Amino acid sequence: MHSVPRLARWMQQEEERQRKEKTGASFPTLSRDDIAAGGAWQRRTPHSTINVLRADQLARAEGRRDSASLYSRNIRALLAVGNDRLRADLEREQLL
Repeated sequence: MHSVPRLARWMQQEEERQRKEKTGASFPTLSRDDIAAGGAWQRRTPHSTINVLRADQLARAEGRRDSASLYSRNIRALLAVGNDRLRADLEREQLL
């Protein structure tokens, strides 16, 4: 998971970009706890998963996407679902 300060910076960058573009989207400011929870939910899986990437592969992948937009959108989508529902769904999946 990316650090909470990095995720918070990306969230702020995305909000500023949308204000400049006047997309009409207005987002409530998220707390650091909300940002941390949203970031953590992106990494959770009900089953063991191993990702093996070398540092240079990860750096190339990060350079090919708009991380600020991607992570901001994902965090907001996950928080819209809600921690309680996400936790319940994860627990249900773990039983399968």
